[in-house]
Amino acid sequence: MQIGHRSFGVSLPWILVVILATSNGLILYQNFKLRKALAGEQPLALQTGESVPSFAGKTIDGNPIRVDYSGQGPKKLFFYFTPPCRFCAKQFAYWRDILAHVDTNQFEVIGLVKEAEDVAKLKSYLRQMGCSSDSPVSLEVVLVSNDVLQRYKLAPTPATLIVSNSGIVEKDWIGLWDEANISAASSAIGVAISSR
Repeated sequence: MQIGHRSFGVSLPWILVVILATSNGLILYQNFKLRKALAGEQPLALQTGESVPSFAGKTIDGNPIRVDYSGQGPKKLFFYFTPPCRFCAKQFAYWRDILAHVDTNQFEVIGLVKEAEDVAKLKSYLRQMGCSSDSPVSLEVVLVSNDVLQRYKLAPTPATLIVSNSGIVEKDWIGLWDEANISAASSAIGVAISSR
């Protein structure tokens, strides 16, 4: 009997090692499966040449607004941001340069935010950024639905888009601009944007 007990005592640690290794393997498999599922839900960035639809939203004053692509008039220049995003706050320095010097015959500049944003906080944020309706450089902001955000593939912030007057994406920049993005945006928009 002691021989059977002794062999069981020697094999018990190995049994535990096998059980633990199996459970760790199952956890890793579940983790990879969840990551793959989550990655499939996140939109990819828009690509140059893609077509985007017209949309409706509301201004921060609650007025309905429609953004259409009739093939006439200026291009649309969209700034997508969220107030809690620290990179958006830094990006506003570049966006203010654009707002101050953009040719409005060439570009209609529109800020986009989620419709779920707190409007009072949004107005305060725009004042802090120097782009409120009573600022020398103001930004027209449209509150848009999640459907619009998905169709325009807007998830990370900040994002800057140039869309032709017929609804074709000409340029898009995701994230805070670096020197290369500043140069490309200056060239595309026709505004000398200063580096920070």
